[in-house]
Amino acid sequence: MQEMLRKYGKVSNYEKALQHSVDCWRQRLSVVQVKTPSHSMDTILNHWVLYQAWACRVWGRSGFYQSSGAFGFRDQLQDVMALVYSDPKIARHQIVLSASRQFKEGDVQHWWHPYAPSLPFFLFSFLGPNTCVDTMDRVFGRVSPMTWYGCPSW
Repeated sequence: MQEMLRKYGKVSNYEKALQHSVDCWRQRLSVVQVKTPSHSMDTILNHWVLYQAWACRVWGRSGFYQSSGAFGFRDQLQDVMALVYSDPKIARHQIVLSASRQFKEGDVQHWWHPYAPSLPFFLFSFLGPNTCVDTMDRVFGRVSPMTWYGCPSW
């Protein structure tokens, strides 16, 4: 808290930080510009769609029906396509991340949370040592989750 007070306690520092944020967003949102007969449509396409892709889908991992903070395979790939020209690094990162969730059988993990280092501990505590090792082999051995249930890949 003291660091924040020291950094933003002066009005001039606050104004400088605010202007920096505004400039960064203007730069991000101005890469691709669309001009239509409708000012409202221009505002949505030139500002809100890109902002939503960044703030809600990529950074917040949240959306209309994705409020868990998980990564989503299809939805976030679709949303990150809006960023291909404005931020190709973020778009590439999301594509590579999603590709890591596709199995050799062709199916994908549709939703996932980032790996938690405590996962092996919880699996061991809840499932016991043999099941824990078997589960970890399946998860990190990239075995299709469909085979866990005896189902073919769909």
